[in-house]
Amino acid sequence: DCLPLNLIVRDSYFYDHFNGILFAGGNVTVDNCIFKSMASCLCLYDCENATFTNNKIFNCGAMIRSTGSSIYNRSLIADSNTLINSELGSVSENISSIVTNTISKGAGGFSTGFDILDGAIFKFQRANNSYKHSNLLLKNARNVTAYINDRFVSTAGLHINIDETCENIKIYGAKDLYGNINTYVDGAINNTYIENLGLNISATSSDNIVYKKLELNNCKIKNCEVSYWYYINSGTLNIDYKINNTSFTIDENISSIFNGSVYNNDVIRNLNLVFENCKFNMNSDSIKKIIDLTRATFIGGIIFENCIFTNNTSNSINLISFGNISNEQLTINLINCKINGDFAIADSNIGGT
Repeated sequence: DCLPLNLIVRDSYFYDHFNGILFAGGNVTVDNCIFKSMASCLCLYDCENATFTNNKIFNCGAMIRSTGSSIYNRSLIADSNTLINSELGSVSENISSIVTNTISKGAGGFSTGFDILDGAIFKFQRANNSYKHSNLLLKNARNVTAYINDRFVSTAGLHINIDETCENIKIYGAKDLYGNINTYVDGAINNTYIENLGLNISATSSDNIVYKKLELNNCKIKNCEVSYWYYINSGTLNIDYKINNTSFTIDENISSIFNGSVYNNDVIRNLNLVFENCKFNMNSDSIKKIIDLTRATFIGGIIFENCIFTNNTSNSINLISFGNISNEQLTINLINCKINGDFAIADSNIGGT
């Protein structure tokens, strides 16, 4: 229980033990070490500032955990660690973090950055109500599973960026979270399973032009709604989604799969939405439409090609719902699709085509 300052542990090997390194004191750094078959690797015990970087972790129960602390305003940097058949761990009290490529960040959250190889398990659990955004960055990752176990507060969400080289990625939200947590997606997602989460598409903007792009390739999406919420004062909103060989299944209380909500009347909305070789399996009576455009007018097109729609509910389902919004410049194409059950192509209350 001594309190050292500026302690560095580098190029070391820890194995077949319980607590790993139990840190107390001021500035401590663990860099380029190997941890194997440990219950936990880095334990924070009255530790003010900890840095955990470039370490390799094999078959460990938790990469980092906290035993509690009386120190106020602690900080943690955990970056560029490799987990193999190991779990992330958790931190239960306020620890602020300064890292890039993070799992999560913000006061009260847990922040780490990883190069993932094979078999890692992430468990996202907010520490308290000051929890901010979380970020999951996977590159060249295989057989990685993430569990989102707790609600995000306010407008916080989970940002997912999955490299095209990733394989067999699975992301699970707790069953009661599908309406309470948003997963912000950038770019392409391949070979991924996502369950019980809202998929919000993040955007970049310049000169009053917003670009929103998403690719889903060979994915399985269960109890999720793809939507976007973005504000610009004026200009053009370009929405470009390409979804290929992906299945959507709704078993829970979700009203639509794709929600086109944009709250600004001065914005031009260009929609290019393409579904190819996709399957839609509707098993809950709560779902009323595949695509919900009841809150905004769009120009552009929607294409379903070689898709299969199956309605196992007791009600008719609209492929596209306009509600009381006119979408007269929006073109809808269905090419070589199969319909099983009761569907309507579109509804329009005020004369859209």
